[in-house]
Amino acid sequence: MANSLCFGGYLGASQVAFGRVVTDYSRFGYVMDMFVLPDHRGQGYGKAIVRAISEHPALQQIILMLRTSEAPALYEKFGFEKLPSPDKYMRRPAVS
Repeated sequence: MANSLCFGGYLGASQVAFGRVVTDYSRFGYVMDMFVLPDHRGQGYGKAIVRAISEHPALQQIILMLRTSEAPALYEKFGFEKLPSPDKYMRRPAVS
């Protein structure tokens, strides 16, 4: 959590949405753990969290990345783009 910048969406005292950016605050940030509770989807909570992430002063000079299958159009509205050369990216799966 030390290098996580967390964002929440609330209805009164109840949390209904969440997102976080894991970052080094220098070059890179990864947007993850985004969710809006099912009963509150379509009410702007996701958009508000992505806007807050996109406008946060500590994240202006770093590259942000994320992975999504459910809401690419939402992220595109805030300047996220598909990777230009996804074939050059690599990953190491979790070791069991």
